Amino acid sequence: MPRFGFKAYNGTGGLQLGEIDADNERAALDLLAGRGLFALEIVAREGPGRTQSVWWQRQLFSSGELPLASQAMLAREIATLVKAGITIDEALGIIELQPRIGGAMRRLAAAVRSDVSSGSSLSQALASREGAVSEQFWMLVRAGETSGTLAQVMGEIASSLDEAVRMRKQLLTAMLYPSVLLAASAITVAVIATVMIPAILPLFRDAGVDPPYLVSVLAGLQQGLADYWPSLLAGLAALSASWIWGRRNEQIAHAIDRAALRIPLVGGLIQRGSTARFARTLGMLLSNGVPLLDALRVTAGVLPNRAFRGAILRAEADVNRGGALGATLSNGELLPPLAMRLIGLGEQSGQLATMLARVADIYEHDVRQQIERIVTVAVPAITVAIGGLVGFLMLTVISAMLHLNEAVLR
Repeated sequence: MPRFGFKAYNGTGGLQLGEIDADNERAALDLLAGRGLFALEIVAREGPGRTQSVWWQRQLFSSGELPLASQAMLAREIATLVKAGITIDEALGIIELQPRIGGAMRRLAAAVRSDVSSGSSLSQALASREGAVSEQFWMLVRAGETSGTLAQVMGEIASSLDEAVRMRKQLLTAMLYPSVLLAASAITVAVIATVMIPAILPLFRDAGVDPPYLVSVLAGLQQGLADYWPSLLAGLAALSASWIWGRRNEQIAHAIDRAALRIPLVGGLIQRGSTARFARTLGMLLSNGVPLLDALRVTAGVLPNRAFRGAILRAEADVNRGGALGATLSNGELLPPLAMRLIGLGEQSGQLATMLARVADIYEHDVRQQIERIVTVAVPAITVAIGGLVGFLMLTVISAMLHLNEAVLR
């Protein structure tokens, strides 16, 4: 009996990997559904025409998923060339020869071109490149091939990925200045605590006077770090290992992601960002003809927050049993009320994809504004706090030196 490898999500959004024996892919999907698992990927491991690569080939030669910017470039190049009347295999050959693309994208273009030349469709070739592009990417490509609108769909994919890259760059740029300030302050405090304080302590001992209280505290901290740094490093390593283990444990990771939604300010940002990503992905899939159940499964796979992912997978199960999407999402209490209201209206009017696009626009704009507000407030606050801390430490050292001079003069 053929064996199939699978990636699937359970009811709480946890990712599970494994293998299953079934007569065919449809039977494998049914078996997984019977176990309460939502299949993300099914790959034949054994059977006619299939060979399973050994572990070292998968680990050492798998290129991994292309960066979002590279996926956007690939989609835009294909859209432009196909719109110009160039066939897919010729378009991939042109992309492969371009000097500005990276090695991973060049290898992917060459491999996909080889599959297309052998008779595969573009979506099949992309899907067979285990994880080189997201499932959302190749499912949209398949929808574009089916509807005869491949160039338009590839343009939409490129625009969506460009927006995701832009928001990520905006967030990284916003965090750059505060990060530099924090690093500079940490270096300054470290120099004061490890160089200046130890240098002036002997002067107090030679003069026979006690150093100021804060200088004694800083000296004690510096001595403690010097004496117990191996234990501190071991503790940090243990905390890091515990965090990694917790993120890999589905129950713990789900609880952490759920708790993150309750953190003031941060939780609201995560909720709005996840809502925008859910609405944008689902809307694009539905507008290009992907069935609702498949679209929900793929959308769940692109959501990093496991609480959100579990809610979407439960909604998929409820819709599969005949429920309405808006009603099932309302039960999860994760999406904002406005988003659920618009989704419900879209279902009632038969304009679900349009309403999802509207939801995505609203919350993407809201996330951008919230990030700008946070940065506008955080940067001056961090600057003042760091300046105050460093200034206070410097005044403490100067005050200690003046205290020492007075003691010597007396």
